[in-house]
Amino acid sequence: KWYMDCIDEMGNLFMGYSGSFDWKLIQASYSSTLTCNSQGEIKTASTLGKLSNPIRSGETLHWSHKKLNTTGHWVSIDDTIRQNIFSNKSGSIVWTCEQPRAVAKVETDNISLSNAIGYTEIIDMTILPWRLPISKLWWGRFLSQNTMLIWIILEGGYNSSFVYYNGNRITDATITNNKIILNNRGITLRLYDSIVLREGSLASTLFSKAPVIRKIIPTKFQNSHESKWRSRGDLIKNGKIIDSAWSIHEVVSWDR
Repeated sequence: KWYMDCIDEMGNLFMGYSGSFDWKLIQASYSSTLTCNSQGEIKTASTLGKLSNPIRSGETLHWSHKKLNTTGHWVSIDDTIRQNIFSNKSGSIVWTCEQPRAVAKVETDNISLSNAIGYTEIIDMTILPWRLPISKLWWGRFLSQNTMLIWIILEGGYNSSFVYYNGNRITDATITNNKIILNNRGITLRLYDSIVLREGSLASTLFSKAPVIRKIIPTKFQNSHESKWRSRGDLIKNGKIIDSAWSIHEVVSWDR
């Protein structure tokens, strides 16, 4: 699954997805977009069928999707991060953050962004998600001209955290719904003025336009809950704000 996003200074936001699912005799592909303007108005679009995955050339990643009338370019600021975030005898999850921070330009039917700060990643899963020994996933990114902060935190039968601050992995971090604390750096990211981008069961969000996939995925897993937000963020050290920017973050809670 590919994921791409960007936000400009005013808070205009774009998110794009392109992925495929292959299990037994079932194959399905999808692409989707979500936009949110500075006033908080949200629009979504999706399509099933032939993939239109991004193409990377040097420092630039390009994504074009005719059916979604979307074109985007992301030019890297930071180096790629690659991490195996889960592995057992049933399979693995490999996370490749192609562009932890990039300068982006995106054009769609209802929004146009330029000189925005963006992020791109690809997730390769060889394990069925409902077989993961995980009850909660936290993911987010806080990006500015000066700062890159990304977090993936897994909780449940298997616990692990992958937090990167300006290219360095942070091994001692604490997370809540509105704070990320880098304990060994004395730095706290405070999130506020949040707008809900997407919320509900996975059946009503992620799989709402994919009836074929919904037929084969366990109902209990589909009833798991996803919350995704756009928030303002302040990076605080010694009681002082050292940076401010936009953040995109989410929590997925699996029904176990």
